[in-house]
Amino acid sequence: MMLFLVVAIAQLSVELTGLSLLPFLAFAVSAYGLALTVYLVYMEDDFRLKRFIVVYWRTLDILMLLVYCVLLFIKTAQETGFL
Repeated sequence: MMLFLVVAIAQLSVELTGLSLLPFLAFAVSAYGLALTVYLVYMEDDFRLKRFIVVYWRTLDILMLLVYCVLLFIKTAQETGFL
């Protein structure tokens, strides 16, 4: 599902804005991974890779789905003349 969302986000963002959002999303995902690592190490004093991967993957999945839904809403709103 994640691969589909990444490809769909790339296509929709190019259609709507003329440029791809993938570099910005890659930066945001990397920054979130770094922030989550720092949080797990300093705030909880314990870093477990399994917990990191589960939290990271779930949050990433929700973020990608949200970005896709927003882009899809904007595209349908433009096509119907709402925007």
